[in-house]
Amino acid sequence: MSFVGINNFRSNASSDNLNRNFENSLNNFQCLFADENTRVYSNSSSCSTYSIYFNNNILVFSDSNLLNKNQFQKAFNLLNISDAELIHYLYSNNKIQKIKDLIGKFTFVIFDNLKNQAYAYSDQIGQKELYFCYQNGSFIFSSDINLIQKSGIINNELNEDRLLEYIIFSMQLEEETFFKKIKKLKRGIRLTIIDEELSINPYFNLEKPDELILKNDYEYAEAFKEIFTKVVNDNIDTNQPTSIALSGGLDSSSIISVAAQNKQNEIIASTFKFIGLSNEDVKKTDESNYQEEVYKKYPNLKKNIVQINNQNPIKYLDDNLQNYEEPIVAVNMYLIDSILESLQSKNTKVHLEGFDGDSVISHGYERLYGLGKNLKIFKLLKEAKALKEKSGKNFTYASTLKEYVLKPFLRSSNLISHQNKLLQEKLKRVRKGIVQDGWIENKLNKMSSLSISEQSDTKNFHLTTLQHPIWEDAICSMNKAGKLRSIDIRSPFFDIRLIHFCLSLPDSQKLKNGTNRYILRNSMQNIVPRKILQRLSKTDISPLAEKTIANIKTQTLRKQIFNNSSILDKYLDKRYFDEIFLNLSSRKGDNVNWLTIYHILALSKWVKKNHF
Repeated sequence: MSFVGINNFRSNASSDNLNRNFENSLNNFQCLFADENTRVYSNSSSCSTYSIYFNNNILVFSDSNLLNKNQFQKAFNLLNISDAELIHYLYSNNKIQKIKDLIGKFTFVIFDNLKNQAYAYSDQIGQKELYFCYQNGSFIFSSDINLIQKSGIINNELNEDRLLEYIIFSMQLEEETFFKKIKKLKRGIRLTIIDEELSINPYFNLEKPDELILKNDYEYAEAFKEIFTKVVNDNIDTNQPTSIALSGGLDSSSIISVAAQNKQNEIIASTFKFIGLSNEDVKKTDESNYQEEVYKKYPNLKKNIVQINNQNPIKYLDDNLQNYEEPIVAVNMYLIDSILESLQSKNTKVHLEGFDGDSVISHGYERLYGLGKNLKIFKLLKEAKALKEKSGKNFTYASTLKEYVLKPFLRSSNLISHQNKLLQEKLKRVRKGIVQDGWIENKLNKMSSLSISEQSDTKNFHLTTLQHPIWEDAICSMNKAGKLRSIDIRSPFFDIRLIHFCLSLPDSQKLKNGTNRYILRNSMQNIVPRKILQRLSKTDISPLAEKTIANIKTQTLRKQIFNNSSILDKYLDKRYFDEIFLNLSSRKGDNVNWLTIYHILALSKWVKKNHF
């Protein structure tokens, strides 16, 4: 399920030679389209998300799963067309700006041979990967970095700026990849090549919509239920069984319960069970009692329980090093892959994850800061007290006033202060003098379209959270794992319709009477089992990963990460890592230690593989 294409804006002997060399490098790939300027190849002629359309000297290639194509077809009187044909129609009829209204996962590439121009678009969330390179009049685009490297148009050079970005932030903030001259089309971006000049600009920015004003909680719940049900059902594969992750938490239980209400849906409830853990760790990870509540309520669900025995994050790293062009940053990917492997044996093609509904729905804790900022002390104390009581924590008036009233006034923002504290800790990872003046500020600006002063506004906190690049990184990591198993992973909570709706909600629908994520719990009454709706805690699935990394001997970690011939020696502060190695082996500190070691270990293995 990979594609690659090349377009030469200059037709000459050099470009002809490049085309031949490029085609010869693609073993087991089929040519989907070829003319004197453009060639497109794929290793899966039957991939349902690929479509290509050429007419009037305009070529469109699409890798997409559009959920509202029917609406466009009705609006423009178009019948039974592919996604590529729809984009061709929009472009040819000067309606290309309508792309911002598309819903689903997509990347599109358009070549206008008459004007000698090219365009590329990514969806609003960044759920599909499109990499590209533009060199000497040749534009190469692909779902995979290594297919661009095979073209021979560029050398395999390390992008050290991206390396430093990973060491400090553990995520991709800009379009730069680990390889020089190969870039990624980030979310909501339009790429244009006009007069052989490439430019990149946003066509979509996530913004806070007008606040939704309804009469009462019932109307809010019904409105949420309507859109959430629509989103879930749109993501179900109606032609064959669909797998949905069932952890026992509120997010996954909500998705699977809504899907199971439609008896025509054939749903596989996929979950995992750890084998061989201590009794203490079993208590941390076991959610079977919550899962059983879902099975009882919806007996039509098919169980798919995957046992986690010999799998762990380090084994997954070693087994899949050759399958990933960049470091494997997601520490729990081994769990998702275990489920995907079981689904692959069943020939299941679609799997839904309840990925981070927490952030999309919002716990609503920013409401407390807002009440404190506006000096609504009575409401603040009442809400904070109810929240503490429901979570089983002690409440005091003094600590509440200090946290939500005094701190925000004493500093520009308590939240930003916390962010800066975390950043200072991350900066300890690198040698002094490595980070140049202005570099950090530039990177932080890429993390959100909001300025620092706007981020300190509690009304924008929900929006700022969803603008963070970590979600795009995580979704793409899951997509990569799914692609390796020929399974399409979908994340209903990150549907743009649901995101817009949740951003429009008043804070009182996110946190109310001490109940966080209030609107989700309220709207799922009689749909999700009561025991799960009343659940406020989350299960910890990290014990196996943490112990696997903690059990690596310090000498082995030093040997694998620090190597005089490795580029990492130039950047990493050995003294800092010696300290967290020691803390990890003696079980001191928090999860920052083992997660940091995992991220750097994953990087060192990747560096070694690429001989940098």
